[in-house]
Amino acid sequence: MKASSYAVAIRNGYFNYAALSWVAAGNFKGSGVKVWDFESKQVVCTLPTPSSAAVAFSPDHRWLAVSGVSFDVWETGSWKRKYTIRRSRPDLTAALAFSPEGRTVAIADGPGIVHLVATDSGEVLADLEAPRAAIISFLRFSPDGSQLFALEWDQQVQVWDLRRLRAELAKLNLDWNAPPIPAETVSVGPAPKPLRISLEERPR
Repeated sequence: MKASSYAVAIRNGYFNYAALSWVAAGNFKGSGVKVWDFESKQVVCTLPTPSSAAVAFSPDHRWLAVSGVSFDVWETGSWKRKYTIRRSRPDLTAALAFSPEGRTVAIADGPGIVHLVATDSGEVLADLEAPRAAIISFLRFSPDGSQLFALEWDQQVQVWDLRRLRAELAKLNLDWNAPPIPAETVSVGPAPKPLRISLEERPR
């Protein structure tokens, strides 16, 4: 199994694998988040959640994020709660995603709103608000962490250019307290061929 975290939807919840150490399962219309030891297949702890919850391990496997009525980050191994962030819409199961290096976690809250949170401290770095208030069902960072993709329930996708956003905020001395996103690399290879899509003509 590859040493990274990814979510697999199952009938009664969401599984999230972190290397070969633990498996965590959220729930749907239930309560409690269970964590299993991957090798022994024994439950090592049950984290309290009063409602449906989504889960995600950080890429460095130090933290387990749980999004339910509130957003909670737990330290793996000791399974102690690091911090809690109240949500404005606890009635909605919130999507969440860690940045590739694990320093930031994105949390969907109310319709069209995403919080960017410092993983270690719980400090809210920024609130991203989309032009329209649509419920967000899935979040994912690009591999270099420069973009955040938010899938809405109606299959529309928001794309947040975090590198450009932070550059504009930095001009106003409003950039958030986090290491800068690495500059975009310029490809020196041959220019890619244009993508051509042919659509069949529909009868008028």
